Amino acid sequence: MATKEVAFNGREVIASKSPFLKKTASLVLPKDEHVRKKRKTSFEAEAKPQLILENLGKCEFTPSAPEIISHNDLKLKIKRNSVDTNHESNGTAKLNGASDIKKKKKKHKDHHHHHHNHEEEKNFNDQDYSIRLNPKEKTRLSHLIHTEVDANGGASVLHVYSDEIAGLREEKLQKFVKLFFREVFAEKSEGVPKNVMGVVHNAVSYLPELVKYFGVNHPNLVVKVSSLYKKSDLETLKMEEFLERVQSSYACGTYRSGPLMQFSLVGTVQEESGGYFPEFLDLLEQCLFLKETMPWGSFSALNLSDRNRSNDGPILWVRPGEQVVPTAESKSPYKKRRIGVNELQNLQYLPRASEPREILAEDRTRCHADHVGHGFDRHTTAAVGILKAVHFEETPSANRNCKDVVCFSAENFNFLAQKLQLDLHEPPAQQCVGWVDDAKLNQLRREGVKYSKLLLRDNDIYFIPRNIIHQFRTVTACTSMAWHLRYKNYYPEVKETEQTVEP
Repeated sequence: MATKEVAFNGREVIASKSPFLKKTASLVLPKDEHVRKKRKTSFEAEAKPQLILENLGKCEFTPSAPEIISHNDLKLKIKRNSVDTNHESNGTAKLNGASDIKKKKKKHKDHHHHHHNHEEEKNFNDQDYSIRLNPKEKTRLSHLIHTEVDANGGASVLHVYSDEIAGLREEKLQKFVKLFFREVFAEKSEGVPKNVMGVVHNAVSYLPELVKYFGVNHPNLVVKVSSLYKKSDLETLKMEEFLERVQSSYACGTYRSGPLMQFSLVGTVQEESGGYFPEFLDLLEQCLFLKETMPWGSFSALNLSDRNRSNDGPILWVRPGEQVVPTAESKSPYKKRRIGVNELQNLQYLPRASEPREILAEDRTRCHADHVGHGFDRHTTAAVGILKAVHFEETPSANRNCKDVVCFSAENFNFLAQKLQLDLHEPPAQQCVGWVDDAKLNQLRREGVKYSKLLLRDNDIYFIPRNIIHQFRTVTACTSMAWHLRYKNYYPEVKETEQTVEP
């Protein structure tokens, strides 16, 4: 490259190459000694091809190092393109600092990304993920309670996840249980709860599969089994025989056998089926949420000396799950009665075209409200339930959906009782004759009725306050347990007597 001639105040000419080249240029200094002493020159014979910034050995910087000419006119301009030792340390610190910040940010971002993916993989449910991001309050233990407001229905449900409270100490857990039930059964006004349901997810995962448990441990227990195709047909079996039927017909979450009618776990009265199973009741009470809300628990208004004196349950029943069954697989195929008076009508009868090829086996409990008492003393009460999926294969990695639930707000209790023609003095399964589908829900919502629609899964515990009308549809085969809770706050006279006895 051609050299450049640089003039210093018109005195001498310095033959030099471009200052950004690697080779050293010849430099002619001024003649005067005092100027020569005053203007100290410093330049390097050969520029280093690479300049490595040594700060923890993390960053490398490799620019070409130009010579430095100490002259007032060119000092700043040339030094801007050079690298000094002070600039090395400062630049290195800045570069390393920036890189550390970027690495920390990236690491923090990766941590959050991994954390969110872990949550999604653990729960296998986007709905749960969105509910977890909405805690009730971010104070003390309240942040572990999550509120879900139905986007269509407008009613609210409280959720608690067992993995979030697993690290609580026993004292903290007891406080949290009291806090949770205070929120679940809280009321805006007398008889009007704020929430339609409270759910503790995966809280009874320690319980065994219940059909197998009772079939093996109590094989001679006499139970009643309904028909899958005609519910009015009842059959009396031993629990061992029912277990064999379920095992032989079970596949992929459902079984093709009749549902097991409810039987008592706290002793029988008159024609009831069941028995008293103290060992199993002890197993249930290992969960603090269940222990406090049993009919004889600390939140109950009843003072029962023995558990087998309870008239409010628990009871247990098994459902196969709603499904479509081919008529060829049924033991008693559906046969349509031939309706004909003369031969002309008999010619119109085409069995192949008129008889159904498959039957819808509904598994639904229509709208009802839980009541206790009889006659004029009959009134609504709270209810507690447990869901355990039926499975005879390996334990599934994710909890299966078991129940499709619709709960209506207590604000509309009287309106719904008239609109749905509920007979509140009948048992729960017979209070309503119609099923409320999505079209009916939309109609009721237009009339101001609030509701919440949700899915309950395997190992869930649910708590329903009083005056909540609800319906269930069994999605897959599951065992259910339920009982009534005469919550203390629903009986002010009991609360007053306790306060007088305490002093």
